[in-house]
Amino acid sequence: PEFRDSVQAFTPATNPVEITLSNIWQEVLYLDQIGIEDDFFSLGGHSLAAMQVVSRIRDEFNIELALRDIFEFTTIDALARHIDSLGASISSGAIEEGVI
Repeated sequence: PEFRDSVQAFTPATNPVEITLSNIWQEVLYLDQIGIEDDFFSLGGHSLAAMQVVSRIRDEFNIELALRDIFEFTTIDALARHIDSLGASISSGAIEEGVI
């Protein structure tokens, strides 16, 4: 029972930004499922993986994100809100590829 209380419930991505970020994290971290409240570094992320995420975010959202943003916004939920605050838009390539 104590273990079950400490396990975080899975919260799926629900909007295009969260879904795109979830797909990026899944590819970079080689995971099948990531919830929006899962911590990037707790999932096995590290500085080199963070650099890959920043590069993919640049391609998908047409924004320049600082590497430190991955260290500051360590969940998809927090990072998606940060990206929304920057006014980024998802590239049409993501839509055409069926990412969202």
